[in-house]
Amino acid sequence: MNDDHNQLDRYLSHYEDLAIQVLDDPRSNIKYGLPWSNEELTQIVLEDMDWESFDLFQNMPYAAAYGGENEDQARALSFVAFLRMMLFSAAFVNNVGEPEFNKTVAAHSEYWFRMLRDRYESLSKKNETKHRWIN
Repeated sequence: MNDDHNQLDRYLSHYEDLAIQVLDDPRSNIKYGLPWSNEELTQIVLEDMDWESFDLFQNMPYAAAYGGENEDQARALSFVAFLRMMLFSAAFVNNVGEPEFNKTVAAHSEYWFRMLRDRYESLSKKNETKHRWIN
């Protein structure tokens, strides 16, 4: 039992280290259609949601934001989903935790990133929502 607890602590420590790296990444995300770095996305989330901090491991109300009318919430939570996708993709690549879990969470996060980004664009009327990601 103690070995299981120690292994869990090691996993969590690795995930936390990766989360810090992901959130502090100053590189542009232009290849994902976002002109901001992860560092900038983090600041946008904090400002849009009027939060002091957030945790990439906590549950987020993605479905409520998608069904709602709050433009800032849709944008912020799409960015949280993007950052989660980046975190669990990095965990998969770096062999942190269980590979299937990481792939599942990354895919779930990508789904909500795309859905909420479309919702934000629809609410903001800045761009016609084209659903380029739907075949």
